[in-house]
Amino acid sequence: MQKTLYGGVLFSVLVLFTACLSKSEHVEVPVLLTPIHQATLADLVTIVNQYKAIHTLTARLDLQFQTEKEIDRGIGRRWRTAEGRILVARPAKIRLLIQAPLVKTNIAEMASDGTHFQVILYPRDVRTFIHGTIQSLAAEVPEQYEPTGRRREAGAFSRVRPNHFTEALLIPPIDLDDPSILLTKEEVRLTEPSAGHRGSRRARVIRTYWVISVMRKGPGNEAALQRKYWFDATQDLPLVREQFFNPTGALLADIWFKEFVRPAQFNGPVPTRIVLRRPHDRYSVSLALHASSLSINIEPPDRAFRLEKPSSWGDEVETIDLDKQGQMR
Repeated sequence: MQKTLYGGVLFSVLVLFTACLSKSEHVEVPVLLTPIHQATLADLVTIVNQYKAIHTLTARLDLQFQTEKEIDRGIGRRWRTAEGRILVARPAKIRLLIQAPLVKTNIAEMASDGTHFQVILYPRDVRTFIHGTIQSLAAEVPEQYEPTGRRREAGAFSRVRPNHFTEALLIPPIDLDDPSILLTKEEVRLTEPSAGHRGSRRARVIRTYWVISVMRKGPGNEAALQRKYWFDATQDLPLVREQFFNPTGALLADIWFKEFVRPAQFNGPVPTRIVLRRPHDRYSVSLALHASSLSINIEPPDRAFRLEKPSSWGDEVETIDLDKQGQMR
């Protein structure tokens, strides 16, 4: 008798619950993009390490900087698109010239031979010559110094460094022979705007990524995150994003790769649109490489990676030596 009573109560609850569910309504949800391409960790490492074959890269390009002048108030500045030429060589050599469009006057120039680097800001009101060694870059902590003088006027431009560009254009390989390196693979699904339906609230899609995390073993059971590589699993697994972290886990660089081409000199996709964000340096830059000018593995002379302060400037330029203790702090 008691079992019959319990059964009747349970049946009544189920009927009531089903009746309530029948009153639900359809809602719009993001569409899951398919198919989702599968890949092993080894497959993804192979995609990353194919870029080791790119020893040098040169191209004409368009650049647009955005700086965060007062990030706590949400105030920044977007600069007009500039033109330029870039040359990079492994492991960390670069020559970059940035010019104003049409008139072709120089805005900024930077160079590094892998050991020393130089940055020149040309406009008279921010005219600056910054130089130092690569070791001095590693010691910089942008949040711990307040720019003064011309550097204050230059804003985040004074924080642009050669390695920011070489990291974005010369994808670092994963060293499988290093016993201190740990690798993980995970699936990440992000809700993003649909490229085909901009402006619509319904135009949201779920895109699936495979993500490799590269970590270095530390003391005990600790490990330090170094990089993340993102692959679009809804396409043919292109490498579409790269992130760099410092030893404390802070995000140093967030780089997105788009609009791929396949140059004759390289058997793989090369991005011609790169969006580089440096949150702690308070700037971002969009690079658009001219595909018709892209050249790979053409060896340049070593002198291409050195800059000198223009002798005609005299004392009208602020010179910053990053190797001097306390210069940037």
